Amino acid sequence: MLAQSKSRNQIRVSILGKRNSILIWQQDLIEAFKNIGVSTRFHNLQSGSVTERLEQLLTRRRQLENASTIERIAGELKRYKPDLVLILNKGGMSTRANKQWRNALPSNTPIIGWICDRLTRLPSDQKANLDGLYYFDSSSRESMIHAYRQTNTKISYLPLAASADRFEYSNTPFEQISNELVFVGNCSSTRRKEILAYRAIGGKIKVFGPNTEGLSEKPNIRKFNAKEQAELYRTHLAVFNPPQPINTLHGLNLRTFEVPLSGGVVTYPSSAKDITSCFVPGEEIISYDSLEDLKEKLTILKRDPARYLAIREAGRKRALNEHTFIHRAQSILSDWLTNQTS
Repeated sequence: MLAQSKSRNQIRVSILGKRNSILIWQQDLIEAFKNIGVSTRFHNLQSGSVTERLEQLLTRRRQLENASTIERIAGELKRYKPDLVLILNKGGMSTRANKQWRNALPSNTPIIGWICDRLTRLPSDQKANLDGLYYFDSSSRESMIHAYRQTNTKISYLPLAASADRFEYSNTPFEQISNELVFVGNCSSTRRKEILAYRAIGGKIKVFGPNTEGLSEKPNIRKFNAKEQAELYRTHLAVFNPPQPINTLHGLNLRTFEVPLSGGVVTYPSSAKDITSCFVPGEEIISYDSLEDLKEKLTILKRDPARYLAIREAGRKRALNEHTFIHRAQSILSDWLTNQTS
């Protein structure tokens, strides 16, 4: 905890993550802290300098195991003097990183983690040495509690979110909405199977994004930026959003929040137990037990514009009021710097 009370614009937060991540959510989180007046600095966990890359090449040690990377970040932390350190998508630190980073920080500075992939155990390069740990998928909870069983570390649920600035809202009249389902994103083998299975039962779905050969027209086989994604989300009946099993079991992925903020209706399998922690199924989001169930629910929605628009608006309000990265930044500050900010 901070030694003395500080105003919010005096608070400093260090965020550690991968600069070359294909996901943009870490940048949205940084912007969220800045938007609420908190000074924020990003520290790259990936090898940056020639020395770091050479060590990685020769020793195969990367990120939390790379001595040169750890030393570089320790120097950055010492100069910046943050009040809070947040490590993204790590369940712990290596012993070396824990020692050097804590020695570089002001006394009692909390180091916390936010894991945004499903973890069933701590990776070998990570030890149970964080002061706090957030998980986005409740299937990670028991394994993380077990890993930290001999500590006083606070372990709690913190779902992902989206940026209302990045995924801007626009109201699309019902009569201008395509009556088809849409998928926008990188098409993994798992998602390809789901799309083909939906089409096999007579479901109509348009597909946009990388690795969609054979599923989409050639101009649509590319990466779509956030503005383009938002436009596709809100101009189709609903967004097909199967989670990646390797990353997610019960948690909600980023798209689940991006779609309603954009003015679209999102779908998600009911097997994901964390849905009800964030949305009301059938009122703010379309959950489904099977692809046949999804097809039937969308067929009914096509015939009921009033209900469709009610779900769309309720989902947007819920996301806007509870599920932006500004809400997550505020939650983190409240948990770790409570009574220290004004």
